[in-house]
Amino acid sequence: MVRSRVRIRSAYAVLTAGALASAGCGGRAVPSFRLGSELTGIDGGVGDLVVEAGVVLLSQPPYACPGISGFGISPAAVLVDQPSELTLTTVGPPPSAIVWSVSPATGGILTFADGGEANATFQCLQTGEVTVAVTLELIVPDAGDVCDGVDFTSITGTITCQ
Repeated sequence: MVRSRVRIRSAYAVLTAGALASAGCGGRAVPSFRLGSELTGIDGGVGDLVVEAGVVLLSQPPYACPGISGFGISPAAVLVDQPSELTLTTVGPPPSAIVWSVSPATGGILTFADGGEANATFQCLQTGEVTVAVTLELIVPDAGDVCDGVDFTSITGTITCQ
């Protein structure tokens, strides 16, 4: 039950919305309250409005995040147009998504095998070093990626393109 406490001239009156409505405030108009504004009482006095309400906290059990248990780049130094195999192994619950990225973006092309996103092939497009990053995500409706920033959910490696 939500109760309203109205202070008029330093006196407190505990009122329930139902009691005010059913009693009609003893023949007087039911006062209206607007949060954030000054309150004028039935008798014309000015005071504060304090609302008491029960709060129920629902605890959510912690999420078990997937983790990266292995990451491989073979070979880690390749010629331009030569492929490099990228492998990823995970532990824990299956991730909602495996997100791969390459930096610089123009450094090469990632392609994925039929087995899914856990294994990829990288092919250099130019000489230099390319950083390959992979992140595991666990997407929960209305909460997003609940494992964002958790240890062992992301890793990077470097490929040298010659």
